[in-house]
Amino acid sequence: MGLEITELLELPNIYVESYSKTDKGWLLQLRPLSDGMRCPGCGRFIDRVHQAPKVIIRDLAILKRPVHLQIPRRQFHCQGCFILALHWMQMRIESGKSLIAC
Repeated sequence: MGLEITELLELPNIYVESYSKTDKGWLLQLRPLSDGMRCPGCGRFIDRVHQAPKVIIRDLAILKRPVHLQIPRRQFHCQGCFILALHWMQMRIESGKSLIAC
């Protein structure tokens, strides 16, 4: 997919794999570029994915058409401190962008 759309979103470590125009607006399929994350409990790098269901969130409109982002909500399991950490939520908090869960 074009790097231009990925740059427009300004979400760190996220790549737009594909997009389509639907009757409800634009749907962008996203892929995380990172293999893991830092555990919020102990600080170790964790890359063991516990589960990754896809979620759709609403973002700001483009050209007055609603935009929905489909992204795997990866949940990692830290074997050091046994915390389950949500990568998607961490990305949302750190970026400070207007993302709304549908």
